[in-house]
Amino acid sequence: MKKLISLFSIVLCLIVGCLVAGCNPKDPPGEMLEETPIIDQDPTPGEDDIPIVGATPPAPEIEPEKYNVDLDVQPDMRKNKEYLMMVKVVLPQYETEVSEGMVRGSSVIYATNVNYVRVTPIAPGFEINPEQSKIIEFDPAGTDVQFTITPKVKGPRVISAEVELLQNADGSGDVKTKSSGQVSVVVKVDGLGILEEGLGEIFGVVWDKFMDFWPIFVGLVFAALLFVARKYIKKKTGYGGGAENEIEKTEEKEETGSEPEE
Repeated sequence: MKKLISLFSIVLCLIVGCLVAGCNPKDPPGEMLEETPIIDQDPTPGEDDIPIVGATPPAPEIEPEKYNVDLDVQPDMRKNKEYLMMVKVVLPQYETEVSEGMVRGSSVIYATNVNYVRVTPIAPGFEINPEQSKIIEFDPAGTDVQFTITPKVKGPRVISAEVELLQNADGSGDVKTKSSGQVSVVVKVDGLGILEEGLGEIFGVVWDKFMDFWPIFVGLVFAALLFVARKYIKKKTGYGGGAENEIEKTEEKEETGSEPEE
C-alpha cells in the first residue's frame, strides 16, 4: 500500500511539473517576440515628380524697371499761336535737363519688358496735332515724341500726356508689360487772360441788372432834374407856388423881424 501511495505521489509530481513547465516556457512564444522596427524610406517618386527630359525651368521673377517721363512746353503762350510740346521717355541714367525757355512736368512709371512707347496728349482748350502718336520703338537713351499745340482759350491751362509702355508693336502684352502714367504741366495763355474774362463776366452781370432797373433809374434821374429846375426857376423868378411861398415868407419875417420885400 505504501508503495502505491509513493508511486501515485511521483506521478502526481511529474504531472504538476509538466504543467508548470508548459505555462512558463523558457523561449517566449512567437506573438510575444518584439517586432522588428521598420526604417522609413523615401517613397517612390510619382508621375508629377519625375523630371521631364529637355523641359525648360521656370523663369525667375523680373523686378520692374524705372522709367522717367518728361513733358516740356513753353510756360507763356499767346492765343491762336502754334507751340511745340515734347514728351520724352528715358531711363534715369540718361536723363537730361529741360530746354531753355521751357517748363517741365515729370513722372515715373515702373514696368518690365518695355520695347515700344505710345503717347496721347490731353490739353482742353488747345488744338493738338496729332491727337495720338504712333507706337514707337523704345530707345533706352531717350524716346522723344513731339506734338504741335495751339491755345484757343485764355487763362491758366493744364497740359497733360498719357504715356503707355508696351511690350509688342501691336500694343499687346500682359499686365506686367503694359503700364501707363500721366504727366502734367500748367501754362498761361495771354498772361492776365483769366482776369480779363472775370472782368468781362462782372460787367455782363452789372449790365443785365442795369437793364432790369432801367425804367426806375430813368424816373429817378427825371425827378432829380425836375427838382433842380424848379429850384432854379424859383430863385430867378420868385415863383414857386402859393402855400410854399407863404411858409417861406413867414420864416423870413421871424428871422429878420420885418416884412419881406415883394
